[in-house]
Amino acid sequence: MKIQQKKTIIGVSGYAQAGKDTFADGLTELLQSEVNSCRYKMAETLREALGAAFASLRIERSVWTEEPDQKKVLRPLMVELGKYARAYDEDVFVNRACDIIEEEMMTYIQVAIVTDLRYRNEYLCLQALAAKHGWNFQWVHIVRVGNLAANEEEAGSLALMHESAVPDATYIVGNGDFPAMKRCAKDYVDTFLR
Repeated sequence: MKIQQKKTIIGVSGYAQAGKDTFADGLTELLQSEVNSCRYKMAETLREALGAAFASLRIERSVWTEEPDQKKVLRPLMVELGKYARAYDEDVFVNRACDIIEEEMMTYIQVAIVTDLRYRNEYLCLQALAAKHGWNFQWVHIVRVGNLAANEEEAGSLALMHESAVPDATYIVGNGDFPAMKRCAKDYVDTFLR
């Protein structure tokens, strides 16, 4: 069975370490032979800004690390920089992401997977981008059993999103159950994209 031809933006939400990227890995694997898909993160711009600050201070530390200890140290910096930037313009990160997604979907991407949907305004901006072009927009929420919010900011922002909209799909998996997350990705593709 083939993937539908209508272009789709998928926003994936969930607490830090819930399995959003694992879910996106599964989607990407399932889609790769049929359509062009690409993953996006609104935090990319934030990481680039923090990386530029580190470089200007000659701090030799990568903001792209996947090392848990390093991520634990970097997360509070990113949260505070993100809060400051969002206080200046709450759409600062989603606008940049939408510019990139729009350009790439107009040329060669059929499915855009945004793996760090965290705020109501981000949801609304992605939804508006999809509506502007007649594309699909879907929200997937990932819950890992026993996983709590990394901080109050994360808990509050996701709670506000859930107060104003309902995810198209919610997947709940056990801690470290990567095969289950891959099955969730397959279920999503079979249910929403075929």
